[in-house]
Amino acid sequence: MSFMALFLLILPSASLGCYLYNVDYVGTNLNGEHQIRTTSAATCQKMCQQNQNCVYFTWLSNDYADPAYRQDCYLKAAGALIANKQGAISGPRDCGAGQYT
Repeated sequence: MSFMALFLLILPSASLGCYLYNVDYVGTNLNGEHQIRTTSAATCQKMCQQNQNCVYFTWLSNDYADPAYRQDCYLKAAGALIANKQGAISGPRDCGAGQYT
């Protein structure tokens, strides 16, 4: 995927700190189809930090279209693709220096 295509995929989404809103890291699920329920993106990020293979996470908020998947936390390995997905909140394992969640 080219840098320009990656930029265009992220452009419509919003960002606060190191989280990307309405962005899903597609594929490379470390927990497969297994659903991990958490109450927030911050809790999902903490679970990512506890897994040595986790590089990114995606958490599905209460704005996600399908209620059956709301509050699901997906831990991601390296190599995930980025896609727009309403209600998804994604981010890295750790926010960099000077960033906040």
